[in-house]
Amino acid sequence: TFLATAMLASLTAVPAMAAPVTAASTFEIIKHLTKEEKTMTPDVSFTFTVDEATGVSETRNEVPVSDGVEGGVTVNAQDDSADFKPGDVLDNRTDLTDTVKFDVNIDEFELPGVYKYTITEDAVTYDGITKDNNVLNLYVYIVNGQNGLEVAYTELVDPDGGEGSTAEAPKEAKIDSFTNDYDSEGTVLHDLTLYKVVSGNAANLSEKFDFTIKIDGDEGEKYYVEIGTYAVPEEGSEPVFVATPNQTMILSSGTASNVFQLGNNDAIKVYGLDNNDSYTIEEKDDNTNGYKLKINDATDDDGVVTGTISTDSVVKYENAKNASTPTGIAMDIAPYALLVVIAAAGCFVFLRKRNED
Repeated sequence: TFLATAMLASLTAVPAMAAPVTAASTFEIIKHLTKEEKTMTPDVSFTFTVDEATGVSETRNEVPVSDGVEGGVTVNAQDDSADFKPGDVLDNRTDLTDTVKFDVNIDEFELPGVYKYTITEDAVTYDGITKDNNVLNLYVYIVNGQNGLEVAYTELVDPDGGEGSTAEAPKEAKIDSFTNDYDSEGTVLHDLTLYKVVSGNAANLSEKFDFTIKIDGDEGEKYYVEIGTYAVPEEGSEPVFVATPNQTMILSSGTASNVFQLGNNDAIKVYGLDNNDSYTIEEKDDNTNGYKLKINDATDDDGVVTGTISTDSVVKYENAKNASTPTGIAMDIAPYALLVVIAAAGCFVFLRKRNED
């Protein structure tokens, strides 16, 4: 090919002295972060390491490939990480992206050729996110230019990421990205639903009750919350959460929400809790005005419940108010009281008739 011919010509034409320095070239790697639609963006950064390949014995475009030159490729000092942060509103995209820049430092190379490096993602410690273990091969093509050595181009490949690749017969794929998943399949992150029931023969079914909720998770983490209803859509079916349009809030880790109100069958749903996130729910003024509180069908004295979840979970708050029917003596004397009333009425009629006579 023309490139191979030019490269070979460069290899034979350049003297064994350091070439003049030219401006460093820069290339980018894309970081993909996938998530569920209603999961807030995590507060996480990704960094990468460049290593010189050693013991290389291969060709690229018919040109022998050399071990990477130390310091020949480095992470850009100003754009050295892919950063993701939750905003004040939900970003409902399921594929978020950022870029990291790398510099090819031409002054570190003495000869034209193809130089090989590897790029790996550094370990990441964030609940729900796993490290992308791909190792990308980077090939840097250095050629003779008008003013000395210059970068012809860079090439990134996944050595065994091609279609139909197997361990026995790896096939490479050109790629310029790493991908991390923030539990887009819903196996690590879970949703918490809180719903209210008002019951009893003396209850006001239109009454609202004050609540706060707090989620304690990683510093900087945020959680998306929808407000709606939780009820049985039809006889014999299980209750389901139905969001009310445009009724949402954002919770910040470690900070209790503002007071919100729930009435009979009202509910909220918090998205994206991992196993280490804990929740605290509090009903204000519980067990007042004749109401008795139960949480998940168990009598409760203070209106506060805390916990963690390892699957999608529901917390039920029920306020019941019942007026008991009078019993005992009142019921026992009722027949006699009726007889007295009848007798009195009879005496009245008798005396009236007698007076008339």
